Amino acid sequence: MTKNIIWLDDEAGSLRGYVDFLEIKGVDVSVVLVESVDDALQRIREEDFDLLILDNMMHPGSLFSEVETMGGMRTGFFFSQYVRLHYPEMPIIIFTGEFAFDFDKKMLFKNGITIVQKNDGIDRLLALIEKIPAFKPEPKAIDLVELKPGMFGLKVDIVKFFSYIRN
Repeated sequence: MTKNIIWLDDEAGSLRGYVDFLEIKGVDVSVVLVESVDDALQRIREEDFDLLILDNMMHPGSLFSEVETMGGMRTGFFFSQYVRLHYPEMPIIIFTGEFAFDFDKKMLFKNGITIVQKNDGIDRLLALIEKIPAFKPEPKAIDLVELKPGMFGLKVDIVKFFSYIRN
């Protein structure tokens, strides 16, 4: 089942490679890229998303003040807190080039929000996404039990049997 991600970054045009990577790795996602806090909030209010990924440093929009966000350096922090308060079940990952405030990091961690440095790479982001329960693949019936030849008194090679059925 396709999962819906909203990805907020003031340079959303540069994220296409990340989205393509997730698709290549087999993550069944629909990604909405937005460039402003205001657009992200509107979309979150209108649609159901399984994950919010956002940058930290960007324009605060109409939701926050320049002073409050230290000229935009803490916008992702404040927006993630706002989303956590109003949408407590939504997983949130801050995917940012820089995150300098240790106090903010502790507060985010306490609220279940993960921070990934962009220079850690897309593999780290993918690993975190795959840990989110909604993104874990459904187990196949064959994965639930380890079948072996001769099990249940059958003299059939189970692997060959299931390969035959699939074809």
